[in-house]
Amino acid sequence: MSEREKIKNYKGKAVQKILRAFSFTVLLCAFTASATMMDFTATSLGGDTWRYDYSVTNDTLGVDIDEFTIYFDHNFYANLSTVADAPPGWDSIVIQPDPGLPDDGFYDSLALIAGIAPGETLSGFSVTVDYFGAGLPGAQFW
Repeated sequence: MSEREKIKNYKGKAVQKILRAFSFTVLLCAFTASATMMDFTATSLGGDTWRYDYSVTNDTLGVDIDEFTIYFDHNFYANLSTVADAPPGWDSIVIQPDPGLPDDGFYDSLALIAGIAPGETLSGFSVTVDYFGAGLPGAQFW
């Protein structure tokens, strides 16, 4: 095999590998698309304090949602607190943001009995926060 044929063969194999990797990435993205809808309402409690009320909808997963975590950016949020008991059968906690690390705070809720079944929505998840950003507080990563 000539040097030119070796180079052509090598380029062909490299292109095939790139196309396989791209195809795998596209498939992976399709399977990891958002499978849960998280709606919230932010209500001012005066000053910098806000209350977030969440509804979680299992709109595409084929299994129950038995836990979720909502993260609060350490640059904008402090003094996280659960407002009241979580919905019956759920246990919720908050971990404070730590700007010294830096590490975001979070609200985590765990199903103790049954999760949110496919096609169902569950409300009643609430947290209060102090918000120090500009404008109105918005959505968080979850």
